Amino acid sequence: MLEKNWHVTLLFLGEIPEESLKDWASEMTNGLTDFSPFQVEVKEIALFPTPAKAGYIVATVEASPKLLAVKAAIDQVAGRLNVEVETRPFRPHITLARGKRQQPLSSTILPLEAGFSFWVNRITLYESQLMKSGAVYQSRIEQRLTINC
Repeated sequence: MLEKNWHVTLLFLGEIPEESLKDWASEMTNGLTDFSPFQVEVKEIALFPTPAKAGYIVATVEASPKLLAVKAAIDQVAGRLNVEVETRPFRPHITLARGKRQQPLSSTILPLEAGFSFWVNRITLYESQLMKSGAVYQSRIEQRLTINC
């Protein structure tokens, strides 16, 4: 996966109507106004979802209180817009590579310790299309996190 496409998925929406994008933009603005930029720690490079059933190579991300608070705010936005929120546990990660369905990934060198961090300064609603060459992402709504003094 190209570096420009790296992201941490907070909520998977599936298909949403084009006409609801204005509502999403408004609700994201309202729901994220109290958040300032924050750091996210990348813990390790690993096989996902498990080494035995690996379909992806990911960079696992620390589920920090700030990240969990932003996730909760996005879930609340979804609830106000009558969008169902996943009930499975949140496992924050950045997808680095996808395997083919017929050939699960395997590795004797993973997991590898990563130990670096990066700043999150915006939350983006992406539209994704899965192509043979990989996922193509288009930014539809972007909410910048501002510094609260």
